[in-house]
Amino acid sequence: MNIPSLPVTGQAVVCHRSNLLSSVNIASICGTASTLYLDGYEALYTVTPTTTGTYAINYAGQTWSSIWVFSGACPASGGICQGSVSSSTATQSLVVTMTAGVQYWILFDTFPTPISPCPGTFSISASTVPVPVVASDCNQAVNVCTNINFQIDPNGSGSVYEIPPLGSYGNPDYGLFSLVPPYYNPWGTTNDGCLRAGELNSTWMVVNVLTGGSLTFTFGGLGTQTGFYDWIMYPYSATACAQVAANTLAPVRCNWNGVATGGTGLATTLPAGGNATNFEPPLNVAAGSRWLICFSNWSSVTTAVPLQFGGTAVVSCSPLPVELLAFEATVNGSRVSLDWVTASESNSSHFDVERSVDLEGWEKVDMVEAMGSAHLQTGYASTDHTPLANLSYYRLRMVDLDGSFSFSPVRAVRMIEDALVCHPNPTNGSFTVLDVPEGATIEVLDMLGRTVAADVRMDPLRKARVELNSPLPGLYTVRMGHGASVAMTKVLVAEK
Repeated sequence: MNIPSLPVTGQAVVCHRSNLLSSVNIASICGTASTLYLDGYEALYTVTPTTTGTYAINYAGQTWSSIWVFSGACPASGGICQGSVSSSTATQSLVVTMTAGVQYWILFDTFPTPISPCPGTFSISASTVPVPVVASDCNQAVNVCTNINFQIDPNGSGSVYEIPPLGSYGNPDYGLFSLVPPYYNPWGTTNDGCLRAGELNSTWMVVNVLTGGSLTFTFGGLGTQTGFYDWIMYPYSATACAQVAANTLAPVRCNWNGVATGGTGLATTLPAGGNATNFEPPLNVAAGSRWLICFSNWSSVTTAVPLQFGGTAVVSCSPLPVELLAFEATVNGSRVSLDWVTASESNSSHFDVERSVDLEGWEKVDMVEAMGSAHLQTGYASTDHTPLANLSYYRLRMVDLDGSFSFSPVRAVRMIEDALVCHPNPTNGSFTVLDVPEGATIEVLDMLGRTVAADVRMDPLRKARVELNSPLPGLYTVRMGHGASVAMTKVLVAEK
């Protein structure tokens, strides 16, 4: 059946009850759909766009269904697959690029068991989601709001080479090839990464999360991967590109492919044909968060790559209730300074400053009142007086007057924890801190994180004599700040 013109809205799907098109007679398979969905009832349409661009094909009203797009010929007569998607849910969406004057075949097919009459409607419209471009720079990163197909080819790495050197803060080296035991990465696998060969034929994109949850995705799933598709993923903000280039932004996930087939990405369970060396664990993401991905075409292949999302998180482009211009977390001695700027606000209530050690469990460390409504830039600041040792993460929970909220991008901070020795320990309230560098600061905190009054005297032998003014029995934290590093230890004050 021919579609005379685009767009199409709410057109009824008319199915053939015989299985004329199947996995047996369709040679070109691509995208993320399972070939099992080619063996049920089917509906085939042709369309010839008059404008080149990306098009969104939506199918609603039928569970256990799939969408396939072919070009050049009928699918059973040598047509070239351009993309596909399948699912057990009652709605499907596929974004593909179509060229003006070229005829395309759009196939709606269902799972064979149970037999399905293939009801429902479909729509085809020009997509507002641009397809990521190859050989791009970070500042060209394209917003990704749904499942897409994008083209890759060996066109270099854009105008600026932005990925930091291997083994650095922004491009760490994990896995057996790193030669640094115990080899596992912070998210718990021993896969190789991050971008061990650097930035090659790069494609940059920003994934937008509408509803928080567990995020999974696959590049090149179900037999479409034709080379090594390495990638690295960072929290996104207005300054993320500059931070990546400056080697001051840590990745939250990355993978240097172990095999060149079966897809790569984040997965709870491996997809069909997937290899464990190509997949990392899901990422728990907040509503309104955004994530920057640099996709590296190591094999210098020219092909289409499907990107399919899954998990409980919903990927969609949706503006934050507060227009956040910048949010930064920086080490300031033994504390962490948090600063953010809003470009505008409407009925905003307050900001909760939240902290996490694993991007899963979050605790509130401060609350800052918002302006309410503002159309000019407004700056805010907060301080975490008792930051966690080593790597931790910060975000803003931006709350409106009606109780609705969204989250800012996540910022990572590393407090360098060195060995700190105090003597004697236990103590009666007087002790000496050993190996104190010039210019360091010493403070003592109680079990609630409150600063305890104390006299601190330095001597030329790199020691600090500490006298608690009113020592009470209990466990105290001694913190030494020196530049961007912090060292901590526990001191027990015993009863006299």
